[in-house]
Amino acid sequence: MKTAKPEIKFRYLRKDEVTLMTDYRIEFLKELQGTHSTEKEQMLRKELTSYFEKSLSDENYIAVTAEIDGNPAGFGGMVIQQIPGNFKLISGREGYILSMYTLPGFRKMGIAGGILDKLVKKGRELGLGKISLHASAEGFPIYKKYGFKEPVMPVLEIK
Repeated sequence: MKTAKPEIKFRYLRKDEVTLMTDYRIEFLKELQGTHSTEKEQMLRKELTSYFEKSLSDENYIAVTAEIDGNPAGFGGMVIQQIPGNFKLISGREGYILSMYTLPGFRKMGIAGGILDKLVKKGRELGLGKISLHASAEGFPIYKKYGFKEPVMPVLEIK
């Protein structure tokens, strides 16, 4: 006998939910980068809180959560940035999706795809000429299925 698939509700996070955004981002980073000292986590929490408060007020950040039975199950965000325009991106407005995170007990239920769909649709509504992201090994198939392609020019970094 199959159990009923739970109903997943997706919604945009509000300015008064900065603590939730910060918590999700930290959980995502712990899984990606490992745990760090309490002092370092507190410093990061302070910076993230400040970032989300400012970015939400400036409308430069969009956050989506997935909930099952009123409980958080996943999260994703998109930074909206302005760069100088070019021939492929005249307006210079682009989105960068990050912090795609599904809580371990809710994975493989379509949550990441639902969050991604909501973020991309919002980006299209806002007239963003480009939406990009960095993909983990687990996320790569989802993003590729959705239509994301590897860049023609790779990104180089200096640290």
